[in-house]
Amino acid sequence: MVMAKMRRRLDLSKSNRDWLWMSALYFLILLGLFWPALTENASMQWDASEIYLPWKYYITEQIRLGHLPLWNPYMSGGFPQHGDPGTWYEVSYLFAFKHAYDLQSLLYEYLFHLVLAFWGFGFLLRTLGNGTIISGLLGMVYSLNGFFLGNAQHLGWIIGFAWLPWFIACLMMGFRHQGSRKELLGISISLGITAHFLFVGGYLGVTAMALYGAMFLWVVWVFSNKHRRTKVAVGHQIKFVFVAVLVFVGLSLPALLSFWDLQSTITRTELLSLKDLQFGHWPWRALTSMFWVEPDATMASGLRSDISLINVRWSGLLMLLLLVFLFLGLAKRLGPAWTKSVALVSMAVLCFWVAVGPESWFHGLVIPRLPLLQLFRFPALYRGAGLFLLTAAAAMAMSYIWNKPSFLRGIILLLVLCETVFLAYRDIQNTVLVKIPAYEVNEQLRNFEAKTLKSGAWRSEMPTATAVDSDSIMNALVPFMNQNQGIYLKQWATDGYNPYQIRKNATQRIDLPCSSQALIALNGKGEIMLDGIKRVGGIQENGQFIAFRDVVCSKDVKSLIVRQTPSKHWHLTSVEKQINWKAIGQYGMQIPAFSHFELEYTPGYLNTGTFFVFGATWILVIMALIINAIPFWVRFPAKKH
Repeated sequence: MVMAKMRRRLDLSKSNRDWLWMSALYFLILLGLFWPALTENASMQWDASEIYLPWKYYITEQIRLGHLPLWNPYMSGGFPQHGDPGTWYEVSYLFAFKHAYDLQSLLYEYLFHLVLAFWGFGFLLRTLGNGTIISGLLGMVYSLNGFFLGNAQHLGWIIGFAWLPWFIACLMMGFRHQGSRKELLGISISLGITAHFLFVGGYLGVTAMALYGAMFLWVVWVFSNKHRRTKVAVGHQIKFVFVAVLVFVGLSLPALLSFWDLQSTITRTELLSLKDLQFGHWPWRALTSMFWVEPDATMASGLRSDISLINVRWSGLLMLLLLVFLFLGLAKRLGPAWTKSVALVSMAVLCFWVAVGPESWFHGLVIPRLPLLQLFRFPALYRGAGLFLLTAAAAMAMSYIWNKPSFLRGIILLLVLCETVFLAYRDIQNTVLVKIPAYEVNEQLRNFEAKTLKSGAWRSEMPTATAVDSDSIMNALVPFMNQNQGIYLKQWATDGYNPYQIRKNATQRIDLPCSSQALIALNGKGEIMLDGIKRVGGIQENGQFIAFRDVVCSKDVKSLIVRQTPSKHWHLTSVEKQINWKAIGQYGMQIPAFSHFELEYTPGYLNTGTFFVFGATWILVIMALIINAIPFWVRFPAKKH
């Protein structure tokens, strides 16, 4: 009996051995493709380094120094950092655990999500009954397609589509599960965790698409079999979803509360006009990129589009195989696999039809009428969903040819793999890496970090409130980082790209100096006194408060303007007394002239109770996974092929 148990364990280990080999192969492929960046001789470019890197640099710095990254004083006149769900994405902090978040941290986070997409899509296919080798190969095709490489600069898009297959897999496993309650609990918890990471890490448009996809899958699942509509079956589904939602809310509570509080003031929650909604579409003529045509800057220029929005490079060989499979199904009865493949391809076509935006009437008819989806620009995002569905459909065709002679299927697998790797190498040179040595930029960032005071330390010089983008000298300090250099230089930049900034009220404008100190003096008539402030003994700022001490003003100064965006969560205190302040449009806060004062940013809902729920949920989730989920995943069945 003991020997029988040991044999069963060995068999279970053997069933996943092929998956380990496929994973090892994928790691070697990434090592070869990204070797220049891994050796710091190339860098990620565009928005990834200009927008995502500064944000992550700031929030990880705050956590390392013991401050919550609630407010960012160094960008766009100051903005509520906690309103961006990405602030609460725990995974990003792992890449700045020992040092500042730099270009290598950015690269490793991007590569981590490519691996996550590979594992996730392979896992999804395995849950659907596909073999290990097929699942691994199509996981590579999915994670190295034109969307993941063409949109490398939009890291939120990459993160969203990396978590999407995990989310779908957990959802389907929960509905189909017939095992013990412990196993179902583990799957439900896993669904809640993936939903959390999808929400806080990914672009919110992907989260909205995932919600619609989940509802569609549930409807199809329930109505495809009458037994799934019984009272017992529906109760099973409700319990499964309830636990997942409970886990999601517990883990996402700080992000959910922040987003809900700021939804009426941040720019990304306002309804868009049809013109704005269709901004950033995928031109349909770029479909040629799916068939070995290089989607480079020349193609983008000819299509009057951004190079990041045109690439739908997938696998021409898989496309041919899929088309052959679909045509064979018209002549032969290939069973449910053919029907499912037709359905997936049809939905993929609809996604591409939406992605073309203003080049078709379909996007304008559908998207403006769908809640949540009507909030997001960039119809090109939907081409990622189209490639997701095409890859899932290809699994059906691959499984069909697996019954053919081994020589034929081996040749097909090898050709698809070689095609994917070669074309991925080509795309990486166009849209992922730029030949700027990362070690030079990282060294410059480390110099900034060494020369500038840490957040929360007192400094004697007045921070400059200036337009960083317009200063060519500052822009030259770090390559391709001109948009948000205020973060590195600890300057109170009045500009910088930030899609979550508080809306500006045009009727409350005030003429402030275009380049001035962060503290402005006013006389009794409310007029600006450029020489009104004689000396400032110290200034201290971090993600939670801004403090001034030993402020010496001329006798005519009656009030001061702190050049930070006003918010209801700012609380002014002087000598431990709370004092009212006045908003100057959206450009500053007018306060009485004090020699010592502190502005503390304290959203009441981000209190001890909120973070207790957040921390307790993580502890309970980890314990439950260890007890219930891990044994299930270890025993997860997989076909050998």
